[in-house]
Amino acid sequence: MNRKELIGGIQRFSTEDGPGIRTIVFFKGCPLRCKWCHNPELIDYDFTLLYTGNQCIACGECSGICSEKAITMGSDGVHIDRKQCKRCGKCADNCCTGALRLVGMRKTDDELLSLLTKDKGFYAETGGGITFSGGEVTSQTAYAQRLLEKCRAAHLDVAIDTCGYCGYEPLRNLCQGANTVLFDLKCMDEARHRELTGVNNNMILENLEKLSRLPDVHDKIIIRLPLIHGLNDGERDMEAICRLLHDLDLKNVDGLPYHSLGVAKGRNIGEPMTEFETPSETHLDQIVSWFQAENIEIRIMGRDKK
Repeated sequence: MNRKELIGGIQRFSTEDGPGIRTIVFFKGCPLRCKWCHNPELIDYDFTLLYTGNQCIACGECSGICSEKAITMGSDGVHIDRKQCKRCGKCADNCCTGALRLVGMRKTDDELLSLLTKDKGFYAETGGGITFSGGEVTSQTAYAQRLLEKCRAAHLDVAIDTCGYCGYEPLRNLCQGANTVLFDLKCMDEARHRELTGVNNNMILENLEKLSRLPDVHDKIIIRLPLIHGLNDGERDMEAICRLLHDLDLKNVDGLPYHSLGVAKGRNIGEPMTEFETPSETHLDQIVSWFQAENIEIRIMGRDKK
């Protein structure tokens, strides 16, 4: 396959996106609009222009080179008309400080696989591999499935990280082919889920239930819980999740405390985001105790080692 496919980027040496040391492939596009999103630059299904104001020296090169006249210079730096911008990348290519950067890259399957196999020695030493993340991996299901098969043929362990908001059959195929399934649960209450993410959670929960009934998928599932203080980390929230885990006989749970890195990214792509509160260590201990009371172990990422 010589066609170049769009991905959001690649991150090597990750230790919190599946077992061992891993390389993450970030897929572009996501159907959710989580208020706390930490990768807002990956939500769009196309390239995204990112502008970091504190790196700009106001040289004006970008405004002069933009054929769409989407960039103007003001006293406070660069102004981008994002509706006018065609995302051609000329401004970023000619930005001497890197203040403008186009998020996304096109790679053939072979080019990408060559990058992913660079760290096979580390994968073998640590039980690691490749993680398909995003954005949302199911935003490009055909491509993800093809890449998954090529990774497995190259003897690479593959994890997929999904929000579960997608058609069941392509998700099932990906999960059956993967070694690990990282399944995100944002909130159990349907109305609250819609308020926090822009979509209801009916399809997500249906997909999780179906996947948990598959003998070749059940034991691969790790539930991932983003923990945003005051939004979805209360006792009732955790009790509802524990009930679901008992019903589906799922035992592996990771808690992901909120961090504010997405706020700066949102500002840099012209999409201001609200900064929320990270759960305190005391509250994280309380969450662990709530799960332990239900005979479920939860690993708090960033402080617990698998």
